[in-house]
Amino acid sequence: MNTIHGEIPEGDSRYLALELLNNDPSAELPDLKKADVFSLGILLFELIEGRRVESNGLEWHNLRRNRVEFTD
Repeated sequence: MNTIHGEIPEGDSRYLALELLNNDPSAELPDLKKADVFSLGILLFELIEGRRVESNGLEWHNLRRNRVEFTD
């Protein structure tokens, strides 16, 4: 299993907060409670939209930069 920061098990990158994707082993570990809330938010976004967010696509990047757009 891959790990992030050498300690956190890596999950599906669609649900990982941007700060968890930092591969710098010397970086301070982020607040994992906030990362869990972010993951829940992505899941809720997918449920509301009725579709999956593609990993590493434009929408994926926008969601990590607080740019949320819902379709009509």
